[in-house]
Amino acid sequence: MDRRRTWSDQNGARSLGRAWAIALGLGLLLGTGAFPLLAGAQTAYKIEAQDELKIEVWEKPDLTRTTVVRADGTVTLPLIGEVTVAGTTPAKLEEELARKFSLYDRQITQVSVAVTLYNSKAVFVLGEVATPGKYARWPMPTIWDVIREAGGPTQEAYLGGVQVIRKGATAGERNIQTVDLNQIWGRGVPSDLPALQPDDTVIVPKKVIEQTWPNVIYVLGGVKTPGVYQKEAAVDLVGAILLAGGPTEDAHLDKVTIVRRSATASQTMELDVERYLEEGDDSANPVLVAGDTITVDAKDPIFSFTTIRNLAVVTGFIVSLVVLVNELNE
Repeated sequence: MDRRRTWSDQNGARSLGRAWAIALGLGLLLGTGAFPLLAGAQTAYKIEAQDELKIEVWEKPDLTRTTVVRADGTVTLPLIGEVTVAGTTPAKLEEELARKFSLYDRQITQVSVAVTLYNSKAVFVLGEVATPGKYARWPMPTIWDVIREAGGPTQEAYLGGVQVIRKGATAGERNIQTVDLNQIWGRGVPSDLPALQPDDTVIVPKKVIEQTWPNVIYVLGGVKTPGVYQKEAAVDLVGAILLAGGPTEDAHLDKVTIVRRSATASQTMELDVERYLEEGDDSANPVLVAGDTITVDAKDPIFSFTTIRNLAVVTGFIVSLVVLVNELNE
């Protein structure tokens, strides 16, 4: 009897486990966009440049097209030619296209429009995820949503310092936000994770093994407040530069070095942080370890801002002195 009961309990546990696996699989497929959104979910969406549309003409299947919205917000369709589609919803576009097609062929009464790729809403996921790359979804996902869509974090991922890089208001400006996702393992996915915006870059850094050096980093050179900082305050190179007040006007972010010491030797890395800020190349923004010495180059004696400013002051003084001497001689 006990054996039968034990076997039955185990069999029930296996069935329950399979049920959970199926439910989880369906949840992941639905959550990651493996299934397309239902037509009703697209009702309020406004089409933008780069989006991919599938336009089906029901009565004339040969007119059906899958096309990408051009930068000027238009697409070109058979019979009716160029049509402006950006800024309108799929539902309104269906009505407009049905009307235009019917002018050329009265048999055409129904057109359907579906957004098949939300390219205008793309974000980039880099670093320690299973499949780094470009991901486009609507509605815009949270950070955890898009990491999960990229296959989830790898075993080497450090979720305590996930970064979101967002373009600023001016050219070249970048805003960096660090998010601690470690809490997911203890309390589940929090409801207050920040939503992403189009063109955001999400970077999942790699775990590092702490060295025996004191738990500090050194930031020198072309930063506003060079000094010694606690390593926990900056996960990676860009974080350290921002921690030190950001780059000075004379800083060369394409010439940044990290000196990393070990018990027997030291390693020097030369990095182009501009490449990271412009292209999202995470190889130019490594995770720091305790004891790292970071130096931002600001040594351009001819063309640096400070040198030009000082030269202008000296030149102005000399010109004033010459004018004064001429006036005295007259």
